[in-house]
Formats: sequence, structure tokens, C-alpha cells
Amino acid sequence: MLFATRYSIRGERTKDRIGALMGVFGERGEIPGTVAHYTALDGRGGLVITETDDPTTLYQATLAYQEWLEMHSTPIMRVEDAIPHIAASLE
Repeated sequence: MLFATRYSIRGERTKDRIGALMGVFGERGEIPGTVAHYTALDGRGGLVITETDDPTTLYQATLAYQEWLEMHSTPIMRVEDAIPHIAASLE
């Protein structure tokens, strides 16, 4: 299953806080199953696309980063997979 996780920086973006966040990221690495990881150009957050059958990995990441990030994960699907269902709903 695919998930889109949007995250935003929590609190002040000081060098110490961002350094601590990057330290944790350096230790943990990407969330298992990460397909893509994008950062917003305004520096306030980003988006991670993850493919996993175990959403526990997303929850563990949320717990690990909750001091620095606010995270929202949403199940998603590819548009080509959704189109047959959309078409069926229009009949």
C-alpha cells in the first residue's frame, strides 16, 4: 500500500534544533519502503511517498520525529489504478 506523509517543522527552526533533527535522520535513515522523499523549497517541510504493507513503520517514524516534525500520513493509490473505480462509480 502507498502512503503520502506530509511533514512540517515543529517549533523554531534554529540551528540547534535542525542539527538535532538531522542527527536523528542520519541515525535512522529513510523510512523503510520509501519510494520518494521531497523537501519543500520554503524549508518548512516536505513529502515522503512510502510503499509498505506494515503502517507500523510510519507510526515508528512519527514517534521518533515528533519533537521536531508534525507528520500526516494518508493512504494513496496511483491514478491509473483509481480510474476503473471512478468510472464504475459514474455508471
